[in-house]
Amino acid sequence: MGIEQKQSKAMSSIQRSKWAQWAQWAPIVVLVLGLLILLLMAKGIAVLAADRIVYSIPILGGIARSLELAEFLNLLLFSVLGMGIGLGVHLIPVPDQERAGRSVLMVLIPILFLSGCFFQYQLWLSDVRADMGISAAQVRAVTNEWLGQTVKKPGLWGFYHYTTLYSILPTNPDRLRASIQGSDRVNQLFSQVFSTTPTQAGQLLGLCVWGLRAFYFGLSVLTSLHHFEEGMAQGKHRLQSSGTTVPKPDPSTRKGFPRKVYKKVK
Repeated sequence: MGIEQKQSKAMSSIQRSKWAQWAQWAPIVVLVLGLLILLLMAKGIAVLAADRIVYSIPILGGIARSLELAEFLNLLLFSVLGMGIGLGVHLIPVPDQERAGRSVLMVLIPILFLSGCFFQYQLWLSDVRADMGISAAQVRAVTNEWLGQTVKKPGLWGFYHYTTLYSILPTNPDRLRASIQGSDRVNQLFSQVFSTTPTQAGQLLGLCVWGLRAFYFGLSVLTSLHHFEEGMAQGKHRLQSSGTTVPKPDPSTRKGFPRKVYKKVK
């Protein structure tokens, strides 16, 4: 019985240490998930407003969609993201909290940035379904067929590639033909200006849109990092002004081999 009691006590102590580790991570996990959910909701509202208000304007709406102005306006969301992670970085139970905060930020930035394309894709599917009066399964089949005809790629990735070449999102076959014809006329015009073929002109315009997206992504990264530094500085200042210190992780919960202690021999 003595051996069994010792084993049960050892198991209970291991479980308590694991729960202690999870308890240390709970505040930062709740902060990150809550912040991400709120920002995704705000991103969805911004995409919906841009699609229904800005992008619906004749002529100017197509130009605004090509320039993806909604991504530029959403830099405010990346400011909030960086500031929020910076303010809560002291909750991360690791020695190098700044590096851990940057790692969390680098994971969240692409998710928030690419969520705009996901929301636009879902809005497009709902518009096609409302215009053609078909089921959700039929909508995906029809839109995948359209994307296969134009960019040879179905689904979300095909939609992301399609928006680099066409500024009009078709909701029926007639609008699809109009979108292709309009893009062909633009490519023909640029081919005459730059003395290239229409196909090469279309590829050049597509590369310009990809470059614009890369610019927006880089700007989002810089904005997030800048506000992360500000948030971290403000968090440290508030902790110092309140007379508290930054919490450090419990050394007993760190993984690795215990350090040997050498006594001096007299």
